[in-house]
Amino acid sequence: RGCGCTRVEAVYATAMGQASSGEREDSARGTVAADAAVGRSPVMDLNGPQGKKAEQLCNLYGALERRLAEPGGQASVAAVGQAYRELTSWSREHEWDADLEGVLECLVLHTPAYPAWRRQALEEAYRLFYDDVARRGTIEVEDLPEPPTSEEIGFRRLNEALVSGRANTMTVFTGSYEERSGCALSRGRWEYHIRRVPAVEEGGTCGRQIVTGRFSQECPMAAQAVLRLATALPVVEGCCARRDFARKARGPFLLPEGSRAMPKRPPVSDAPSDVDNMPPGS
Repeated sequence: RGCGCTRVEAVYATAMGQASSGEREDSARGTVAADAAVGRSPVMDLNGPQGKKAEQLCNLYGALERRLAEPGGQASVAAVGQAYRELTSWSREHEWDADLEGVLECLVLHTPAYPAWRRQALEEAYRLFYDDVARRGTIEVEDLPEPPTSEEIGFRRLNEALVSGRANTMTVFTGSYEERSGCALSRGRWEYHIRRVPAVEEGGTCGRQIVTGRFSQECPMAAQAVLRLATALPVVEGCCARRDFARKARGPFLLPEGSRAMPKRPPVSDAPSDVDNMPPGS
């Protein structure tokens, strides 16, 4: 017996399969369509607490993406650094929020939307930007916080071109993100491109612009079988796979951790424990 989210994923897969060539550029629309198909409002109210948090986070992602796309001198590098600091500050403050699952779901409903594939592209764009500035050996690098470490992202595997440094030589870097939902009937794959924006003047800093690529999804079941399964299973709020995703979200871009990651543990409270309050000799 599957969880309630299996029904949503099945209808989602069917809806995506009906698109031209089985591909879409915007995955957020497919998610909303799936919710509507099973008679559920899209995830949750954007005017509620979770929606407002998602709006804050989308604004921070959007500010960083805009700054990265603006080539220039030290002023633009400093602006990128400030946008990244504000993002990391928000993520550290809210990564243990009980409603993080809902916040992550709301990210695909805002405009612009920031589903997982776009957050990954944004992280990679920042890494490329940072490496460009660092390789030039200028004082500007002091305005940029270092990208998240391997431990901070839960030892998630990075694109080989990023690790080897080859990506910095590319005018257009192509990446991909594959959905790894534990109980999904089918998995989606998003492609995207990170384009180098030439510097305004010689020796200046190049920008990085994210360009949406293709979405593809393979559904291993016939459409009628999918619909029968979707009809048989009840809708349960709080999908188990999405709850798991929230628990495993790592780093400022809240992306899923790698297989080698140690379990996340909340920070230790500064409040004294019961043992500390025990009288001597107890």
